[in-house]
Amino acid sequence: MLKIEQSMNKALVDGKDFSQSNTTVVWVRHENGDPHSASIYLHGNKIGWYYWSGSEESWMLLLDDCNWQTPTTKSRLNALLRGIVEGNFYLYQEDFVWQVVRGDGIPRTWTNTERFPAMPPAGHTNERRTQ
Repeated sequence: MLKIEQSMNKALVDGKDFSQSNTTVVWVRHENGDPHSASIYLHGNKIGWYYWSGSEESWMLLLDDCNWQTPTTKSRLNALLRGIVEGNFYLYQEDFVWQVVRGDGIPRTWTNTERFPAMPPAGHTNERRTQ
C-alpha cells in the first residue's frame, strides 16, 4: 500500500481531515463534535463515503469509481477495502473488466458503486448511537 493510502486510511480511522497530492478526506461532524461521515476524493471526484448507517446500525463504506477505472482509482479503492472494510474484499481487473471479490471469495463484475460494512472510527463502536 502506498504511503498516501496509508495516510488516507489513518485519517479515516482517526476521524481527521487529510489532504495530500490528489487525495483528500473531509469529515462532517455532529454538533457535539462526533464524526458523522467522511468523503474521500481522488482528483476532486468523490470515490468514497464513510458513514454511520442507522438502518444497518453500523459504519458503512460506499465506493465509487466515478467512471475512472484507472490504476490509481483501483489502488485507492483497494486501500480503502483493506484498511477500512471488515473482511476480505478487493478489486482486480480481468480482460479489461473490473471484478470485486467480496467476503465469500467469489468474483463478481464491479458495478461502479458498491457498499461495504466498515470498521468504526477510533473511539466509536457499531452500537446504536445517539445523535
